[in-house]
Amino acid sequence: MKTAFAVIAALVAIVPNVEAQTDKLHFFDFDNAKMLYKGDWAAYKKSRPHDNDCSIAESDNWKGAQQCVESWECRGARMCERGGWCSGFDGCEGSPLPTQAPGVSYTH
Repeated sequence: MKTAFAVIAALVAIVPNVEAQTDKLHFFDFDNAKMLYKGDWAAYKKSRPHDNDCSIAESDNWKGAQQCVESWECRGARMCERGGWCSGFDGCEGSPLPTQAPGVSYTH
């Protein structure tokens, strides 16, 4: 019995204090609005000057990757659909057609 308690006590000593780690950035807690734009909606909107912009990186959207409130947050011709997600074919040069794999012609 003493051996089991000794093992548990050793494990408790090894496991780091969870409360001490709460201030560290966790992958799933990344907040684009705070981390990339410091909560400044005007600066965010200014960084995306017009609709159908093929230079937009949707992973940097205010609410997170491919999430949106307005269609100008989506790359190219993609639209902000119900539920707040960028959806559809972007129509940007270099993008494969929706039914085509990247780098493969539809005739092959």
